[in-house]
Amino acid sequence: MTKRHDDRASKGAHAPGHIRDAFLTFVFDVLPNWDGKGPEPMVPFEVNYEPRAIPISKLCGLLHNCKDILPGSAVTALADLDIELTGCRTYAAAARKLLAVTKETKTGAA
Repeated sequence: MTKRHDDRASKGAHAPGHIRDAFLTFVFDVLPNWDGKGPEPMVPFEVNYEPRAIPISKLCGLLHNCKDILPGSAVTALADLDIELTGCRTYAAAARKLLAVTKETKTGAA
């Protein structure tokens, strides 16, 4: 993946599938098991087809303005964790909400 794709997704364009997939992995697999303690959650992610892990804040930054629609199953999974998306149900809205939630949890404000 080139930096150009990351830039476009963060400026309101379509995000590449592997970025959206990493976000869904966070929603379905990482977030439900994170107790809010310890370091920021890391998410499996590929860079040039090499598996790595990136912090959720970095992943949320990649999707911050992505207008792709979040799957209904992900919206439901977030609601099951008492994380409600009001209004817009895009990856951007979910990324902004999750970034705020993880920051609140890390600082003890939640």
